[in-house]
Amino acid sequence: MKQTIANKNEELAQLRQDVPALVRALNQLTAENEELRQHQQLASPRVIPLRARAK
Repeated sequence: MKQTIANKNEELAQLRQDVPALVRALNQLTAENEELRQHQQLASPRVIPLRARAK
């Protein structure tokens, strides 16, 4: 049982160390997503959709 508790404590410590990097990555992706959404609304589309093929 002591080993199980020790393993869980190690796992929790690793998770706590990972949180700041995950938060930074999430914030960066959120900012990039917002920038892309703004650019999409302001700019004319560079990609022109093709017409659907007639069957």
